[in-house]
Amino acid sequence: MGYFETILTAHNLEKCPEYLWQIRVTAEEYANLKQLLARQIHIYNRNCSNRFITVRKECVLYIAEFWRREYHEGPHSVQMILDSLGIYVTLELRDEFYESAQRGLKALDLELFEGNGGRRYLDSMLYQGGLPMKLVTGSENGGVWDRFTRGLVNRKVDFEELNLGIVASQSKCLKDYCNQLIIGVESAQFMLMPFYCQNEQDVWYIYLQELAKQEKIRHRQIHPYSLGWEFRIDTVEKKIYSKYVVEGYQNLPEAFLIENRLAHVPFFLFKSERTGKQLTHSIMLKTSVAIR
Repeated sequence: MGYFETILTAHNLEKCPEYLWQIRVTAEEYANLKQLLARQIHIYNRNCSNRFITVRKECVLYIAEFWRREYHEGPHSVQMILDSLGIYVTLELRDEFYESAQRGLKALDLELFEGNGGRRYLDSMLYQGGLPMKLVTGSENGGVWDRFTRGLVNRKVDFEELNLGIVASQSKCLKDYCNQLIIGVESAQFMLMPFYCQNEQDVWYIYLQELAKQEKIRHRQIHPYSLGWEFRIDTVEKKIYSKYVVEGYQNLPEAFLIENRLAHVPFFLFKSERTGKQLTHSIMLKTSVAIR
């Protein structure tokens, strides 16, 4: 039994799940996996010229885990993955590793994309790890990854701005990872996150929980008012009476002013219209005064 099967057994899995991120590999298992592959270059097998062929499943799993745990910048390449093992990489070694990983992907019957006239093996293996969490939780405020993550916790998944490769938007694996992350954040259950969390002190979990709280506050601020109405039917006079109620913040929140480009406008026009007979109320509201 190989180390891949050992990991599955440790997680009470009888077979490989649909996506590798569903295994929820621990930090210790990842460290052991890295050591295993680093040692593999010194193993000689006279019956096979490829040193990684006996650990092809482990190669795929490492690529997926590296992507989620360590990737933070640069083009996607086999070289960056082998560099993370801390070994001297020759062209021959790189080709052996990549060939074995491709065979591992096929052996596990995992999602494989095609694009630009060929199969996209590397992207397919990377996406098996889900999202690169260093970018998800560590990008500068206002950057593309920050916007993506804020959209994510608001159930708005958009891969278009991200430099994830041409097949990212096609990946069911990535979409399901995002959905599971949303479930974990919204339920505030660390065990439901799409990666291994030992407890509620996991740094990725804490970051996403805090971001979700910020986004809830911001959502209330950029939607500071609600309009409700009550109807009363007078069967004697055969009339319908309506009462409109506007509720919200006493003062317009700064987030609302910025979102609607009103930060430098001292007054703005508030209108209400009734369909049919025009009934328009125009009120000049100062941005700093109470309106309730």
